[in-house]
Amino acid sequence: MDHLTTLVETKKAEVSALERLLRMAMRIIRRANRRLAVRQKPPEEIPLELVPYSID
Repeated sequence: MDHLTTLVETKKAEVSALERLLRMAMRIIRRANRRLAVRQKPPEEIPLELVPYSID
């Protein structure tokens, strides 16, 4: 059972790190889109995979 617990905790940490990276990617896209809007250019499309990580 010790090995299983360690494995689950490791995977949870990996998932948390990936979610953090996805949220960062979403922030970067939103920031870029704000800059594009200032220049009156069309925004970049937000990949559907990132939508759940939006911080609206």
